[in-house]
Amino acid sequence: MVHPEDLVLHDATKDVRTPTHELTIARDVLKTRRRIAAQPSGWALSPDVSAACAAGVACTIT
Repeated sequence: MVHPEDLVLHDATKDVRTPTHELTIARDVLKTRRRIAAQPSGWALSPDVSAACAAGVACTIT
């Protein structure tokens, strides 16, 4: 768990203390969620993404 204010400051590159490993992971999750949210509505169910995920390939977000 990270403090939300630390995540906000880290995301804005305004850290007030050294980022922890957990904070770095939380920021990566936040960035991934933003990229997914920016995709077209049917993106997650597209045949290409479904096949890649089923095959165990890392599902990339372009």
